Amino acid sequence: MVTDNFAEQVLAAPSLADLDRIALTPRLQARLDEVIRRCNGAKFWCIRKQAEAHALLALSQLASRLVVVELDLRESLRVLLGLRVAVGCRPRPDGPLVIEDHALLSLTYREEALRQARPGYEFVQILRPQKVWHSNVSFDDVQALCLGAKLPAGVRVKDLVLLSYVAIAMQSHQFDEFDTAGVLNREAALWWQARPVPTPLSGEPFRTAEDLARETPS
Repeated sequence: MVTDNFAEQVLAAPSLADLDRIALTPRLQARLDEVIRRCNGAKFWCIRKQAEAHALLALSQLASRLVVVELDLRESLRVLLGLRVAVGCRPRPDGPLVIEDHALLSLTYREEALRQARPGYEFVQILRPQKVWHSNVSFDDVQALCLGAKLPAGVRVKDLVLLSYVAIAMQSHQFDEFDTAGVLNREAALWWQARPVPTPLSGEPFRTAEDLARETPS
């Protein structure tokens, strides 16, 4: 199951804990400036969306696994994300498990998430690949990814990205089909319970060795 403190553990690394203070490259800063010009809403909501957008772009600057494909601050904060991650799929109902190496995610962060805890399936949708075979992903056209029963009010977007990575790679998961805290595909939960398929699908950390080497002084 996705643990509540996973993002805290990951963000203990200084570079990820201090995303708000990281200077963006000129290209990413120009991109941020452009979406900020189109930001709408109450002042406090705009300030929060701009801070979240900066942190997200900074995270993509530090982690080669993440690409911010599209970013929209006009109403809700909406992001299209490319994520290099192991994804288990079953393209055919009775076929074998196929491991893909990339996912395209749609992340939506609404203003009400600042004030109240929200269901863990509300934020992230897996657009590609299709037929994701995962106990915490709904087996339908939506492919909602559940990150827990409830996520706390004010959860950060960077935490949602990190939690999505660890959930999709099955570094943390929930196979108990009777537990309502995350299981969206009961059949997949039973399938994973019955088969000695290695989990996690990948034990690789969110930041690669190459990412870390770029920050190491020569």
